[in-house]
Amino acid sequence: MEIHNEFLDLNYRYQYYLLELVADHGDYYLTVNRAMKLLGLSKFKLSQYVETVNADLAMMSPESYLRINGDGIFESGHISESIVRKIRLDYLQQSNLFKMFEFSLLNPGKNETTDFCDALFIGKTKFYELRKEMVEG
Repeated sequence: MEIHNEFLDLNYRYQYYLLELVADHGDYYLTVNRAMKLLGLSKFKLSQYVETVNADLAMMSPESYLRINGDGIFESGHISESIVRKIRLDYLQQSNLFKMFEFSLLNPGKNETTDFCDALFIGKTKFYELRKEMVEG
């Protein structure tokens, strides 16, 4: 998995890692249990991410898909590295962590907390959670 994903919000990060696993292993036999172990996720959370990734794939590349069959094995189609990169870029652009980083770089003279909260329509509590995650990331 690539470095420099610390600006992806946690959900986007896991969705990207899941896509990367599938793209890296193409014809590789990937089970739900193996993916859960690799990503440190519950079966429920993994299933949620698969649904979200599938919706994102449908928007970016309608012929692409990701699903889990009845035997708990991942099935995917038409998920190229190019598609994974496009989705990663989309996740990055949607990520509040990246928006926070971008805002601080482009607006050095502004009051980071107040102006950022106003720009993204988030509360100060969420701002501090994001900042903590960014610092720890």
